[in-house]
Amino acid sequence: MKFQHCRKLFKALSINNSLTKNKLISRILNKHLVLIFFLFSLNTYAQFPAPADFQFSYFYITCNETGFCEGQIVGGPTYCSSFSWNAPDTAGLTTQLEFYRIYYRQYFVQDSTIIIIAEVNETFHEMQFGILGEIWVTAVYSNPYGESEPSNKVINDDMPISIEEQNNTDQIHFYYDRDSRNLSFPGDGTLNTIKVYDLHGRCIISTSYYKQSISLSALSEGIYIIEGISSEGKTFRQKVFIY
Repeated sequence: MKFQHCRKLFKALSINNSLTKNKLISRILNKHLVLIFFLFSLNTYAQFPAPADFQFSYFYITCNETGFCEGQIVGGPTYCSSFSWNAPDTAGLTTQLEFYRIYYRQYFVQDSTIIIIAEVNETFHEMQFGILGEIWVTAVYSNPYGESEPSNKVINDDMPISIEEQNNTDQIHFYYDRDSRNLSFPGDGTLNTIKVYDLHGRCIISTSYYKQSISLSALSEGIYIIEGISSEGKTFRQKVFIY
């Protein structure tokens, strides 16, 4: 009787010791895995260093005006966006820096998927493109292939199109109705022409004024520039968010 009791007790102690050993081994393995992952991450970041000091600026070229963008003279209306950054320090690396990728996440749209808007070899880039959201740059390497972590991110949450839009007290206002997807404006004969531009400066709609509203149902979600030209030849511009 006593012998059987001792055997049960010894078995229980053995099980407990086994469980304790398993827990101890599991903890040691977890700590080693964390350390390995940490060292691997450090090695990856060191192997593929990121660009630094990413900067963004832009200006707007109004209708019937010209400006310098993308190394050439361009006509408005359009935005000219400029990007610049410092090259990563690749001294002592076996990997080869191939090019840079500029990423963009657009704000104020339902689908805010991250897109690549440019792949360039220089640390400065210009493009006729309006940015309303979050942008950053990465470095892409070869031998072995890899991509760096993002640089610092820059957020642009406003896009004034001209001083006239900001300060003109006689500005004619356009009104967008989300339910009908119509754009309305004064019906007193003030305007002769209505034009709608996208952020690339492309004229999407151009119509002679003959009624108090136009349909924008064919346009996809986003920011547009509405331009109205009066009978006196005066131009009025306003941003409208189509959603």
